[in-house]
Amino acid sequence: MSDVVERTYRRVVRAWCLYDWANSAFATTIMAVVLPTFYSSVAGAGLPPARATSYWGYTNSIAMALVAFAAPVLGAIADHAGKKKRMLGAFASVGVLATALLYLVSTGDWLLASVLYVFGRIGFSGANVFYDALLPHVAKPEEIFVFFRNRGFVLRQMKTCGGSVGCNEFVFERHRA
Repeated sequence: MSDVVERTYRRVVRAWCLYDWANSAFATTIMAVVLPTFYSSVAGAGLPPARATSYWGYTNSIAMALVAFAAPVLGAIADHAGKKKRMLGAFASVGVLATALLYLVSTGDWLLASVLYVFGRIGFSGANVFYDALLPHVAKPEEIFVFFRNRGFVLRQMKTCGGSVGCNEFVFERHRA
């Protein structure tokens, strides 16, 4: 019986770590590497450079403000509703859909890029609220901060080394004339 319990535990740990690895793609690729450059050079191409940069700043400010106001409410829902996995899936789906729709952004579509990014950021951050709320249910108390965060960090760094460069080339190749 303990062998089955241990295998189940390892499977749950692996799933949690792989989600940690996968969700970091939004932060490393969309938030930090690709979209800021894409926004100013493609989506905001018709705008003066200073205006494109300021619109990107406004977009980030709006997204962060919405997340800051929603996070405590989402945290309360996570603690009391018992729907952590379902809410994680719903917010992750919003983030994935909004991020996938960024493909439709073309030259001069700064407003569409801004709206999709805000929804993507809300999806990403909202999913992280529920993802973090699941940690005490996944980890043994003595492993929460040592084992899980370190394993997730290692997986994220391995992905970041190669993933950002390849994604950057893929996104900008579509818009080269």
